[in-house]
Amino acid sequence: MNRNEIIIFSRDLKLSMGGLEIFNANMLEQMKEKNIKFHHVTSSPPFNANKYLDYISRIKRTITLHKKIKKPILVQYGSFIDILSTLIIHATCCKPYVICHVGSAWLHIRLHPLRKLTEYTLKNCCNKIFYIADLQKKMIKLPPHSKKCPTIINKTFSTDGKKQNRRGFLYLGRISESKGIFDLINAHKSLPKNIREKNKLYIYGPAEKDDLEKLTDEIKHDSSIEYKGVVSNEKLKKDIYYRHKILVSPSLYDAFPLNVLEATACGLIPIVSNVSEAANLINHNNLVCTPHKPEELRRKMTWSLEHTDHIQPQIEIIKTKSRSYASGKLVNFLKTEIFECEKK
Repeated sequence: MNRNEIIIFSRDLKLSMGGLEIFNANMLEQMKEKNIKFHHVTSSPPFNANKYLDYISRIKRTITLHKKIKKPILVQYGSFIDILSTLIIHATCCKPYVICHVGSAWLHIRLHPLRKLTEYTLKNCCNKIFYIADLQKKMIKLPPHSKKCPTIINKTFSTDGKKQNRRGFLYLGRISESKGIFDLINAHKSLPKNIREKNKLYIYGPAEKDDLEKLTDEIKHDSSIEYKGVVSNEKLKKDIYYRHKILVSPSLYDAFPLNVLEATACGLIPIVSNVSEAANLINHNNLVCTPHKPEELRRKMTWSLEHTDHIQPQIEIIKTKSRSYASGKLVNFLKTEIFECEKK
């Protein structure tokens, strides 16, 4: 019998390319390499056409599987539906282990009644709670049995990719006000024209209709800013991260953005907002900015262009730190915190 065996309750990467899904895919890949048997209850037609039906289907199948094999359940908590799922799993079969992926912008964190139910669930219905950023412990009252865990990036980021001539600024993420993209556009527009043309801003990421219309309107007369649409994870790893010089992540809310870790593991100079764990990783005043302050962001962008060579030793240190998250630290952590606990 394989003692290192677990049931994973999480959204599927093939249905989305958000941070939680990429985190989960990286984790499952390394679990497989470390001989941990996992059962990922994935979405299946026709339920994946509706996210609520999909959740109901996956909850039922997760509970049925647990009753059959009696193995621990790990919930990837990224929305309020995951809190409700945790309540149901606890009420019907066991106390699951939970990894928190939420940020302070989440609606159920900002609404008092839903936050109270979330805190109750995490305190009373979970075996252990793992959080990936210190701010998560501050924004919701996590119980004493909570513990900080490492995040994870794909192992391909542990080595150098194909070298290219790096150029300009890179934004990678959802096109949304909360991600600071429009502050970034304003900051880039305020750079001198000759610098803008030499150091274009390349934008990658998904967008809802209203946000896409706003983005299109903002950049339609500016040849120094290009929206490139959605890019595959494979193209990111092999090409995009090695084509650009500076990653800008000016998000208003975040936990520990994987794109910052991936980009810095590939040697990009990062400029990040001071709201996430990434600011602690970077630990450099000229590379950390305050959200919603485009003029300050412009100064940081200018500084990074002027000091590209001077800052390379610091960038190499950040690269080494970022690559350590591709080494399997998360899976080793979970082996200790879950399987050792289950043996007792």
